[in-house]
Amino acid sequence: MPCNNCNCDSCVYFRDNDGKRKVIFNDNNEKLCSKCKVYKDLNEFHSNGKNGKNGKNGKRSECIICRIETNKKAYLKRKEKIKALQNSNK
Repeated sequence: MPCNNCNCDSCVYFRDNDGKRKVIFNDNNEKLCSKCKVYKDLNEFHSNGKNGKNGKNGKRSECIICRIETNKKAYLKRKEKIKALQNSNK
C-alpha cells in the first residue's frame, strides 16, 4: 500500500487509537519517536536488542533524548524509595 506522505512502498505504519495510519519509519531514514512524536534521523535512536536486529528497523521506539529523560525519572523514583527504606530501618 503506498505511503500517504511520499507515495513509496517502504514506509512502515501503525494505527493510532482513532484508526488512522501513522508513519513510524519513512523512506528518508527518519523515524517517529513514540514519546516526543517528532520525526528524527535513525542515528538519533539507540539500537534495539542484541546486535540491533529486533523490530522493523533495529532501533528503539524512543529517541536518545527521550530515553535519557525516561531513565532519569525512573532513577530518581528508585532513589527516593531506597532512601525511604534506609531511613525507616534506622
